[in-house]
Amino acid sequence: MKSRIATVLVVLVGLLQLSLPALASSTQYTNPITYGHATYNTNDNKFTLYDDECDGNYNYVNYAFNNTGAIPGTYSTHQAGVGCGSSEWWTVNPTASLVVYRVCVYNTFGPDHCGSWGSTDA
Repeated sequence: MKSRIATVLVVLVGLLQLSLPALASSTQYTNPITYGHATYNTNDNKFTLYDDECDGNYNYVNYAFNNTGAIPGTYSTHQAGVGCGSSEWWTVNPTASLVVYRVCVYNTFGPDHCGSWGSTDA
């Protein structure tokens, strides 16, 4: 009887693990990294942009979808509001197998500070 219960429990745990989606996300940072960062979650096609610096400047994400991971010539931009320690999320509709994105912070007195481009599964 004990072995039957153990077998049933093993099967139930296995089924539970199969039904839970794996968390799949990636993170990109501004340069320097203290200004902000963004994550892209492949499970729900959601970007989250974080403003990590209390400098009064807004952060934004440049992003594009492609199948190669190449740095895009054209891209979409999403700007978040200014806020020390704030975050903002939005969902996108992937049009290819990869999302390529970078995070930037607006700089009033010179060029914006952008991190490097990165890519992950869309």
